[in-house]
Amino acid sequence: MKTTSYLILFLALLAGSTTLRATVIPVTSTADSGPGSLRDAIAAAAPGDTVLLNSSLAGSVINLSSGELVVTKNLSIVGLGSTSTAINANSLSRIITINSGTTVLLRGFTLALGLANGVGDAGRGGAILNQGNLTLSDIKALGGRSSVEGGGVYSSGTFSASKSVFKNCESPLGAGLYIASGTMTLFDSKVEDNSGDTGAGIW
Repeated sequence: MKTTSYLILFLALLAGSTTLRATVIPVTSTADSGPGSLRDAIAAAAPGDTVLLNSSLAGSVINLSSGELVVTKNLSIVGLGSTSTAINANSLSRIITINSGTTVLLRGFTLALGLANGVGDAGRGGAILNQGNLTLSDIKALGGRSSVEGGGVYSSGTFSASKSVFKNCESPLGAGLYIASGTMTLFDSKVEDNSGDTGAGIW
């Protein structure tokens, strides 16, 4: 009886530890898509995983050519520092959307030349459209543009940023940051040199 009880307890603990263990999904390519790409890693990751750029990509730029990145699950997406890793949309698309119901950490990237052009959500958030719970750390959103609101970031969820910069972004409303609803927390961050008709910095 004791042996059986110990075995059941051991299996329960093992199952619990397996559930709590997150996986690191490596990014080894600067390609827009395909094996080893950031897009592929985000798609392959399970909720709670960490998508991590390999150190071999230091100083690299990931050029998006097939549209924005979309995050539909809880993830940590970690680059090699905003001075060392960039994602560039080249004014072809928004850079990233964080879907509703997700909790996401984005750290260590420059997000360059995102474009949201259209009506409604299509024209919101040149660099980032956040509808979930998003934390930024060491992020530079540079040169983002939107036709509606939020050249840098448009957020209708929970948004926080530390050691981040939102600069040279353009939008009719809230060129740097547009907080439609939810909450915003900024720590040791800069919103500067943005241009818009109303609320060039933060709206």
